[in-house]
Amino acid sequence: PVARNRGFKESTGEFIIFCDADVDAKPKMLDKMLKALEKHPEASYAYSSFMWGRKKFGLHEFDGEALKKMNYITSTTLIRRKHFPGWDESLKKFQDWDLWLTMLGQGHIGVWVPEFLFTVKPRKTGISRWLPSFMYKIPWERLGWMPKEVKKYKEAIQIVKTKHRLL
Repeated sequence: PVARNRGFKESTGEFIIFCDADVDAKPKMLDKMLKALEKHPEASYAYSSFMWGRKKFGLHEFDGEALKKMNYITSTTLIRRKHFPGWDESLKKFQDWDLWLTMLGQGHIGVWVPEFLFTVKPRKTGISRWLPSFMYKIPWERLGWMPKEVKKYKEAIQIVKTKHRLL
């Protein structure tokens, strides 16, 4: 978040996007997101479905209530500069979810571009790691042990939910 905030401060333009090194954008990604924002002036950002390696993340129309329950929008999203509140530099995980919840709290919504506009290349190390969803559903507390990644995930969710009064 520190580097992203610095990049934002040094950037210019009416729109911004944060695109990590592990993202392969389709050639028309920015054009399609921009057209969605032009078509929907009420929206503050445009997001799309995406691939995580071979796994499809087919998203859906913007739904603020669904967003309060779980994040479904990545940071590879085109944002109107004037509505961008900055990243919370105290957070270690779920910075993107926090950003969208902050913007929602300010009355800003998104618009979905119903296409797969980019792919995230999974890596064994670094930020782009993914455990199968069933790992987060196992009642680890009853087993008396929890994988480190699952524990960090659950703690990070609690931090964001507490910050946005979603408990």
